[in-house]
Amino acid sequence: MRFWNAFGYIDPRQATGVAAASEAAGFHGLVVPDHSHYPRQLSTPYPYTADGSPPFPPETPWPDVWCVITAMAVTTTTLRFATAVYVAAARPLHTVAHQVATTAVISDDRVALGVGVGWMREDYDVYGQPFEQRGERLDEMIDALRMLWQPGWVEFEGEHYHVPPMRLSPVPSAPIPIYAGGDSEPARRRAATRCDGWVLAGPLDLASVQDRVTDMHRRLAAAGRAVDDFTIVAMAPDPWDIDFHRRLEDLGVHDVVCVPWTDMGCDVATKREAVERFAEQVISVAG
Repeated sequence: MRFWNAFGYIDPRQATGVAAASEAAGFHGLVVPDHSHYPRQLSTPYPYTADGSPPFPPETPWPDVWCVITAMAVTTTTLRFATAVYVAAARPLHTVAHQVATTAVISDDRVALGVGVGWMREDYDVYGQPFEQRGERLDEMIDALRMLWQPGWVEFEGEHYHVPPMRLSPVPSAPIPIYAGGDSEPARRRAATRCDGWVLAGPLDLASVQDRVTDMHRRLAAAGRAVDDFTIVAMAPDPWDIDFHRRLEDLGVHDVVCVPWTDMGCDVATKREAVERFAEQVISVAG
């Protein structure tokens, strides 16, 4: 089992401390969530609460994911990083391509790009990108990113993006894995046909995970793809439940996000203690 910690809703000044503690404890990686801001007037209801309110307050820290991943990468050597998930289509194509490629190079290819369409129109408005057709645009962006990350002269022509002949630099020395996030039909199709993995939406019980794994394996087979070359990332309802992690592995899920603290506002020392306890009681037993 590969255990991932999560750096979300946390003061960005704690990033390097959390990363160092996670690496020392034996975590495989850290996932980082994404938003750009919290608008005072929120026109888009959050889809996963009864009243449409986001599960985080306006003062929640949302550091730029590539800045914070780069900071954590240069202070670690083995820890991997992934966005879960980055609202890529809200940004201009070249901005995404350049930032992700640069971070991949600085981290020695320890970065995976987890993408989703997001739910908040304001994330798109602030960057001047259209909210409509965001799913189609994300699909095309994935194809364009893979092209732009190739060495030498590249170009791309699509319905939504046009890239004249150019060179992007720096170029990663290895392919950057792209994971799709989300539970909708388009998200599942995107994962099975275009991506290297799938980030399940939120903590789920084992029966729900099994249903989704079975569905994704069917989709991969229909696309002529091998299950062993595809990563499914689950999120644990109870990070300390060793039996849950073992049963995930039985289902073929080898990556699980476990946050060992409950108070996001606690200091780095408290987080480090929680990480060390998790390493002793869970990673060393179930890993």
